[in-house]
Amino acid sequence: MSSVKPESALLTLIDLDPRACFILDLESKAMAYANPAFYSYFQLKPDGLKTERLQKMINKEDRLRVEKVCCALEAGKLQHVEFGLKLPDGSMHVAELAVALNQQGSSRLVTGYLKDITLERTSEAEQKEKKEAKELRRRTLRHDLAGTLGFIPTFTHLLLKKSESLEDPQIPVLLSSIESISKETLAKVKEYMSEEAS
Repeated sequence: MSSVKPESALLTLIDLDPRACFILDLESKAMAYANPAFYSYFQLKPDGLKTERLQKMINKEDRLRVEKVCCALEAGKLQHVEFGLKLPDGSMHVAELAVALNQQGSSRLVTGYLKDITLERTSEAEQKEKKEAKELRRRTLRHDLAGTLGFIPTFTHLLLKKSESLEDPQIPVLLSSIESISKETLAKVKEYMSEEAS
């Protein structure tokens, strides 16, 4: 049988985990444990680790929501909450916190880890912006096409009325307008198609 205790092996794994892992004592509101990734992420040293300092890093708009999640924890259930952070170096981040309550007698510990999801959220926001810009171009183009193409039946109708006497001088003007509008529409369609391809 191995002489290494499972708790010791698990602690070694947590110490190597790139996520910021911690244990918070709810009674004393003090950190009972934090792994090296935690200190590195929050740019703190073990002696500078105070929960008040960590709370101040959370965006003001998100603090109450994070607190509600932590206060409503049930033993054996992992809860997730996402929020913004401003780290000591002034950089803004988006983090996902996963926390669980461990209750033993009167002792209540919150265990959890924090994962930085800034790149994911930034990428999602950029994709959303691109999608919205593309949709706006599509709507504008559809509107422009519909407006432009709407003139063709009107001009055609006028052309038919005027064509009763083939010597009418307005026929070439109307035909020229139809040709011009058709060319403009075709150019817009080509532009739209090239944007869609890229």
